[in-house]
Amino acid sequence: MFLLDTDVLSALRKRKRHPEIAGRVELQRSADLYLSVVSVGEIERGIERQQRHDPVHAHALAGWLDRVLALYGERILGVDLSAARRWGPALIC
Repeated sequence: MFLLDTDVLSALRKRKRHPEIAGRVELQRSADLYLSVVSVGEIERGIERQQRHDPVHAHALAGWLDRVLALYGERILGVDLSAARRWGPALIC
């Protein structure tokens, strides 16, 4: 199981992906990749900020997020105490 961070999702969205990030994610089975509702919230916040400055880009980001949510479906995890306690130590990798 791999929890993808918001930064990783954003990097994968770009046409010119960072080769190391893309390579590490591509090595994983898609069934093992998960998102957090926290990342969804961070992306929604970014879309809202873009709405004020570049509505066309914000609309494109919203469409991308809709596709990501459909793709990950049941692999979008809520955050509870147990998840937070597992997530914290995993950051030291």
